[in-house]
Amino acid sequence: MPLYSVVVPLPLKNLLLYESSEELPRGIRVIVPVKKRRTVGLIFEKNEGPPPPETEIRKVEEVLDPEPLFPGELLEFLRWCWNYYRCPPGEVVRQAFPPGLFREIRPRVRLSLKGRRALESGEVPESLRYFLRPRSRRAIPRRGFSRAEVERWLAAGILEEVDDLSGLEPPLETWVEKNFVEPENDLERFLADRGRWPLRFLRERFGVEEVKVLLRRGRGRKVRLPRLRRGPVFESLEPPVPNEEQKRALDEIRGVLGRGFQPFLLHGVTGSGKTLVYLEAAARTLELGRSVLVLVPEIALTPYVETHFVARFGERVAVLHSGLSPRARSAEWFRVARGEARVVVGARSAVFAPLKDLGLIVVDEEHEGAYKQSEGLRYQARDLALLRGKLAGAVVILGSATPSVKSYFLARSGRYRLLTLTERPGGRNLPKIEVVPLKRPGEILTPPLLAAMRETLSRGHQVLLFLNRRGYAPVAFCRDCGEALGCPNCTLTLTYHRSRGGLLCHHCGHEAPAFPVCPRCGGTEFRLVGAGTERVEETLAKHFPGIGVARLDRDTITSEKKLYELLKGLRRGEIRILVGTQMVAQGHDLPGVALVGILWAEGGLHLPDFRAAERTFQLLVQVAGRAGRGSVPGRVILQTRLPEHYVIRAALAQDYEKFYRQEIVARKRLGFPPFARLVLLVFSAVRAERAEEAARRCAEHLRNGAEAEVLGPVPAPLYRLAGRYRWQVLLRSAKNSVLERALEVLYRQEKNLLPPGVRLTLDRDPEELL
Repeated sequence: MPLYSVVVPLPLKNLLLYESSEELPRGIRVIVPVKKRRTVGLIFEKNEGPPPPETEIRKVEEVLDPEPLFPGELLEFLRWCWNYYRCPPGEVVRQAFPPGLFREIRPRVRLSLKGRRALESGEVPESLRYFLRPRSRRAIPRRGFSRAEVERWLAAGILEEVDDLSGLEPPLETWVEKNFVEPENDLERFLADRGRWPLRFLRERFGVEEVKVLLRRGRGRKVRLPRLRRGPVFESLEPPVPNEEQKRALDEIRGVLGRGFQPFLLHGVTGSGKTLVYLEAAARTLELGRSVLVLVPEIALTPYVETHFVARFGERVAVLHSGLSPRARSAEWFRVARGEARVVVGARSAVFAPLKDLGLIVVDEEHEGAYKQSEGLRYQARDLALLRGKLAGAVVILGSATPSVKSYFLARSGRYRLLTLTERPGGRNLPKIEVVPLKRPGEILTPPLLAAMRETLSRGHQVLLFLNRRGYAPVAFCRDCGEALGCPNCTLTLTYHRSRGGLLCHHCGHEAPAFPVCPRCGGTEFRLVGAGTERVEETLAKHFPGIGVARLDRDTITSEKKLYELLKGLRRGEIRILVGTQMVAQGHDLPGVALVGILWAEGGLHLPDFRAAERTFQLLVQVAGRAGRGSVPGRVILQTRLPEHYVIRAALAQDYEKFYRQEIVARKRLGFPPFARLVLLVFSAVRAERAEEAARRCAEHLRNGAEAEVLGPVPAPLYRLAGRYRWQVLLRSAKNSVLERALEVLYRQEKNLLPPGVRLTLDRDPEELL
C-alpha cells in the first residue's frame, strides 16, 4: 500500500506516516488515528522510500475531500514557513484553514435509538431529552449530569458516543444557474451577466413569483454551492480613467504579468490612486486565466478595498479575515479552494488562501506593522507574500505612500522595481500642514484647532481627529501617595475606560472596577492624567453640541457590521467629526473630510525600539493624507511639543525622501535592518530569576558556538506581561545562513539550557523589540 506523509493539528515536530488502500492526491484532508485520538490530517506528499525502522504505520480511515484543496505551490510555501519560523507543521497548516476545518475529532454524546424508545415509553428520566441532539461530554456536568451518571447510561446503551464531524464541510445554499442562450427579461439579463446567483438574493431582488416562473420554464436550474456572503452595499462605483502616471505604472506591470515572479514597489502619495492601479492589474491577471490576492493590514480597511473589487469583479471576489463569522469564513474559503472565487481580499492570514494559478499579489499599505503576527506563528505577511509570489511565479505589488525603510532600500538597490505616483488625480493637491505647539500640560484641543474645526463644520465639511491612544485616560494616580494604578500582571499602568466603568490593561486584558482602593496607601481619590479617544469624544460633545461625533477604535468597532454602519454614516454626512486611533490612517478614502487634526504628533516617537521614528513618520503622513480627497482642498493641523524633530519636519513637508535619507544613515551606523537580519529570543517565566538564568545560559552557549552577533541578555522593555517576567537575547547578522546555524546550535541543546517553567519564544525578523 502507498505511504503518505500527513500533517496533523498537534504540536509535533515531524509529519506522520499513514498507508491507504487507494492513491491519494496531495492537498486533501483525511481522518487519521493518532494514539487514542482521531483527527483531521492533510495529505502533504507521497512517501516514496521505505519508512524508518520501528515506525508505526497506521491506516487512513476516511477521505474528506473529493479533490485537493491546496495547490502544490501552497504546500511548498507551508513547508518553508515551518522550517524558517521553526514552528510545528500542524500550527502552520492550521493558519491556512478557517477555524474548525483542521482539528481533532472529539466524541459527543447523544441519545441512542434504544434510548429514544425508552424515553418514549417512560422507562428513563425525562431529563435525558437533553441528549436528543449530540452534546459535548465536557459540557455535561455543568448541565446537571454527573460524569458517573453519563457513564452508566453509556454502559446501558441508552446514550452513545458519536464523532463530531460538524463544520468539516462548507455551508451550502441553492443557486440558480442560467439555462438559456438569449435573455428575455430583467431577471434573465441579470443571470446572463453573472452565470448564476443565490436563490435567496434573486427572490429579494426580483420577487418569489418571477423566480418560480424562470425555474418552471426550465430557463434556470438549481445547483448547490457554498453560501455566498452578503457583503457591504455601497453606491455603485464608476471606474475612473487612469492618468498618465497611473498608465505608465500599469504598462510596466502588465508587461511582466504572466511571465514569472517580479516584485514592484508602488510608491504613491496619499490619494494618488494606487487602488486603481491594483484594479487594472487584477483585471489583466484574470484575463490571463490566473487568480489575484489582495492583502490589507487591518480588518477595518477591508470594506473600502472590497467595495472597489466587488464593483469591478462581482462574485468572483471572496473576503477572508477573522472578523467574519466562522460559517461565513468557511463558505468563502471553500469558494476559493474550489476555484469559484478567483480574487481574495483579506487581512494578513489571507496570505495562506488556497488560490490556484496565482498570478498577482497586492500588499496594500505594505509598511503597516499589522502585517506581523504577534503570537503563535510570528510571520510577517508582507515577506510571505513575496515568497509566495516567487513560488507561484506571480507579480507582487507592494503599495504605500510611506514605504517601509526596508522595502524602499531594496527598491533603490534594484531588488524591486520602483514605480512612483507623485500627484493626486484631478489636479487635487496634497493638504497643507500647519504646526501648532502644545504648551499647556494636558492640552487636548488647542484654540487654533478649535477655530479651524468651527470654520470647517460651518462650510458643511467633515473633520477627522487622530490620537493613537484608546480609552479615556492612560494613567490614574492616587491623590494621597502619587502611586499610579498598575496592572497586577504586567509592568504597565491601567487605562481608564469610562464607557465600561473600569480600568483595563491593553496587553493582558486584566480589568478592574473604577476606582479601587489604592494598593499602596488605601486612598480612594484618584487623578486622571492624559487623554485617549474616549476623552476626546467627550470633550468634543461639550464644544460642538448637536454635531454628529463618532469614534473609530477597537472599543467601538467590535464587528464587521459596526464598521459598515460607521462608514455609511460618514458617506451620508451623518457623522461630522470622526475621532480615532491608527485605524483611521489606513487607506480609507473619505472625500468629505476637509480638516485633519493630529492631537499629539510625537506619541510613540521615544519608544525603545529602532522602528519608532519610522512608525511615527508613517502614521503622521498617512493620517494627513485623509484630508482633501474630495473637491475641497485639505488642511491639516499638527499639534506637537517637538516641532524641530527631524521626523516632524519631514512629515510637515510630506517628504519621504528627506525622512529616508536621515533614517537610513542611522540604521547603517547602528547595524539594524535593512543592513542586518535579526532574531529575537524572549525567555519568560513566572519567577524572574528563572527567566534571567535561561537567558544568560543561552547567550553564553550561543557566543561559544555560533558566528552570529549575540546582544544581551537584557530585561525586556515590557519586563512583565501577563504574569510572566521577560528577558531578551538578540541575534544579529548580515547573512541569514549565519542565523540559521546559530538557531541550530541553540535548539540542539534547548532542553538542557532551559530551566523548568521557562518558555522560549522565537521571533524572526521582529517588527519591534518591546
